[in-house]
Amino acid sequence: MTGSWKAIDRREALRRTGLLLGGALSATTIAGVLAGAGSPALGWGAEAKNRVLTPEQAELVSTVAEHIIPATDTPGARAAGVERFIDTMLAEYYPAAERQRFLGGLADLDDRAHTAYGKQFLRSTPAQQRTLLDALDHETFVTPARSHAPAFFRMFKELTVVGYYTSQIGATRELKYSRVPGRFQGCVPFKTIGRAWSV
Repeated sequence: MTGSWKAIDRREALRRTGLLLGGALSATTIAGVLAGAGSPALGWGAEAKNRVLTPEQAELVSTVAEHIIPATDTPGARAAGVERFIDTMLAEYYPAAERQRFLGGLADLDDRAHTAYGKQFLRSTPAQQRTLLDALDHETFVTPARSHAPAFFRMFKELTVVGYYTSQIGATRELKYSRVPGRFQGCVPFKTIGRAWSV
């Protein structure tokens, strides 16, 4: 990939991600991605060591992210290394208070699993995990005034989606990737293109 592709793709990926998340991304996430937080050269490669997340927290993040963007006919969030992107964002771009909110949210997720099933989230079955995440999603996006969860889970989903679609896997295998833009068509039925384009 050329340097110009990365610069263009990050901005386009952010624009598309903003649309997926209802039009709003946090300033911290935008700044981090545009500064290169998604770049393996800045510590997001497979060999990178976590700076904020413990190994167990990284596995928890990876598992939850995979529920958000599961592997289908294309790789999911785990294959894209989204947990390393999230760790980089937490280490370098999020202030201490937001970093603690995120880590507290992970602890709360384990507490919810323990209350519901008598075991940690990672030891729960995939169906039990999905049930907990569905409830958290409902609290965050349907009844946010009744819960303290929204700030954590909204941040988690935002980081997962941005991390995925700014990764090489998300940009080239999930999105249709073309180095050369095609002709402009102002209105195209989505079913004719299948997936969005990454240029």
